[in-house]
Amino acid sequence: MEFRNPIETLIGANGTAKVAGLSLLDLDSMTLRELRQHGLTAAQAGRVQAAFELGRQLLEAEACRHEDTPLVSTPEEAYRYMRPRYVNEYREHFDVLMMNNRNRLIRHHRVSTGSLTASVVHPREVFHPVIRESAASVIFVHNHPSGDPSPSREDVDITHRLRQVGEVMGVRVHDHVVCGHDRFFSFNREGLL
Repeated sequence: MEFRNPIETLIGANGTAKVAGLSLLDLDSMTLRELRQHGLTAAQAGRVQAAFELGRQLLEAEACRHEDTPLVSTPEEAYRYMRPRYVNEYREHFDVLMMNNRNRLIRHHRVSTGSLTASVVHPREVFHPVIRESAASVIFVHNHPSGDPSPSREDVDITHRLRQVGEVMGVRVHDHVVCGHDRFFSFNREGLL
């Protein structure tokens, strides 16, 4: 069985459409009906539109990844970024904010969702996305549904453990921010990091 590239089969290796001499720009702007009028089957027309849409989404994601990403280097910035994600939450969530070497947010990842008073966190699950994204630094953030951001003994213990793992891996741990309803606690600012 010979493998044929479906895009080349449809539009030709040189980028010229085999459908009435249409260019890629022409194909991108056509409706399903118009594509079918140019000799494509319904399935082919759907694949063409899906391919163009996927391309647009990839370009948008790449642009967002490198431009206009939030600067997250202080506990206030981390709190402002994460607070809307914790509003009306009745369970604890533990998230990691991953930054590049200029403290621009690469992305955030929800590590775990726990109970009303606890969230199970293991360094392996925390650092897996950090490695995958090649993050230079991180800020850990979790919420306290009670509204009181004072850290528990478990919060202090896991923070120290995660900082040590970060040191071994060469990932700078900027902070661990605990979000309450209208205030936050910063491990770094309080000298506990």
